[in-house]
Amino acid sequence: MGSLPYEKYFPCAEESEQLEKKEPAIYETYRELMYHLYICLDLRPSCGTTNGLKTWVDYLFPIMGGPLKDLQVPVDDRRIARAIKASGNGDIVFDEDDGEHEKGDTFFSFDRQAGRSLSRRALLAGYLSA
Repeated sequence: MGSLPYEKYFPCAEESEQLEKKEPAIYETYRELMYHLYICLDLRPSCGTTNGLKTWVDYLFPIMGGPLKDLQVPVDDRRIARAIKASGNGDIVFDEDDGEHEKGDTFFSFDRQAGRSLSRRALLAGYLSA
């Protein structure tokens, strides 16, 4: 993994699997943070531009002067639905049994994670990434 402080590094699938097995709490924090990074990209397209760092921080901490419990506010369902429609990252429903998944199984869009506030651990990781 990244060896320098603040080095931007995204682990490959094999490294992610190793992290999930060896450090499940760190893996869950990483996964939660990545969900929200992609949600930020969908909700605020400027997140992927030169203004991206400020946009990411504004997404993570929209209420800087508020109480700690209100630092990261969940996105409402209507805004999530608009983001899913605009991004094309909708839910996937299997229409046939493929051996691993049964007919009717659903993979929900990661955008639905926006309806939940980030954990304090993920907020700290997001703050350190900014």
